[in-house]
Amino acid sequence: MKNAFSLLEIIISIIILSIIFISLSKLFFYFHQNEKKLDIFQKLYTLQNELYLNPKQKDITLHTQELKDLKFKEHYIENDLFKFKRLYIKDQNYTFYFLP
Repeated sequence: MKNAFSLLEIIISIIILSIIFISLSKLFFYFHQNEKKLDIFQKLYTLQNELYLNPKQKDITLHTQELKDLKFKEHYIENDLFKFKRLYIKDQNYTFYFLP
């Protein structure tokens, strides 16, 4: 009878330990997924700050019949995941139509 009771204790302790380790592994997987998402957000914010600090620039001219030619300056920056663009109008006569 003593061997059967100790065998029952071992089985119950193995079940309890397996439940604990399964829950810890799920918790670790959840933290790992959140860390990957936070890394993507960090890349997004650093790229956004880089857009305001030192972007690449390109001049764009839009030809329209109703208005004269509109000249824009495009600031852009990109990495392997994102590409940000920002437009500025050069002619100050149209700034009312292009409010930030």
